[in-house]
Amino acid sequence: MGMQKKRALTFDRLTALLLTVAAAACSGGGGGAMSPAVPAPANSPPPPPAPDFIDTGTAGSVGAPASASFGSAPAQLATPGGATFDNPNGPYATNATFPLILTGLQKTSTGLSALSGDQGATVTVVKTTNAQIANNVITTTMQLTIPSLGVNQTVTSTMGLESPYDDDPIFSGLSYVILGRWSQRGTYDVPFVFGYETPQTAMPTSGTAVFSGGATAIIYKPVSGEIQSAYAHGGVSISANFGSGSVSGSFTNMLVNSEHWNDVTVTGNIATGTNKFSGTTAAASSPGGPMSLSASATGHIDGAFYGPAAQNLGAVWSLSDGTGSAIGSVLAGH
Repeated sequence: MGMQKKRALTFDRLTALLLTVAAAACSGGGGGAMSPAVPAPANSPPPPPAPDFIDTGTAGSVGAPASASFGSAPAQLATPGGATFDNPNGPYATNATFPLILTGLQKTSTGLSALSGDQGATVTVVKTTNAQIANNVITTTMQLTIPSLGVNQTVTSTMGLESPYDDDPIFSGLSYVILGRWSQRGTYDVPFVFGYETPQTAMPTSGTAVFSGGATAIIYKPVSGEIQSAYAHGGVSISANFGSGSVSGSFTNMLVNSEHWNDVTVTGNIATGTNKFSGTTAAASSPGGPMSLSASATGHIDGAFYGPAAQNLGAVWSLSDGTGSAIGSVLAGH
């Protein structure tokens, strides 16, 4: 099976923008108009590079994220020739409620702690507009509900849920699976995935498929008494043995800006009679950067297969070493 049309995997552009804006705000004094630039003295050394992390405004410790919560709402199942997220000529998702797979961190009196499970979290694709705008991509209106955080928010994607562009601030996707992230700096951070799941009767029962794509993470770590955050991204290769039910793979070339972050290994199993898998993650390297985690870091990965023949894979994952933690998403296809 060929991999479905895949958008480039440089996720969370809004996150990167917010990190830049916040870093600029933290470097200055109070609010008000910007001060005029002061010319540098002749022959002065170049300015130092931008920091690899920003202050979240939260003090304390960073807990280990919990295993993901699988949504309890009825699944939207993929069918051959049925609805997708990338077909401007239809059929396309509309008036459809999707259960979320999610994990996260939230602010507590001691810092950041694991988000409590939330099986009631959903995204409802309310409306789609198939207009000849923005190079024929679809504008989509959704309702995001995360009851444990009191989130009930209308969100509009002006670049389509799946598109060849990287400019959507919240959602990225393949033909059958979408990943997203909902956050409020220093208060909570929730990566999630949803989509048209592979029916149990259509799950392969033999053979091996290698899924390639990308992984993203937001890292949280105490630095000089304050919890700092940074954005990491890299490549993914995950092998699913449908005969034995085993899942294994790695995230490689994980970068914070241009600096190497931890590589990560993945080991898991497909739950018998389902399209879902769960397992563990572990640091495969420890580059020693300010936001790197130690070589002993471990965590979780939880996800599912999507598409009428398990063409796509989506998951959320975590990694923690007892001091810092990372939470993120995985998107891959074959």
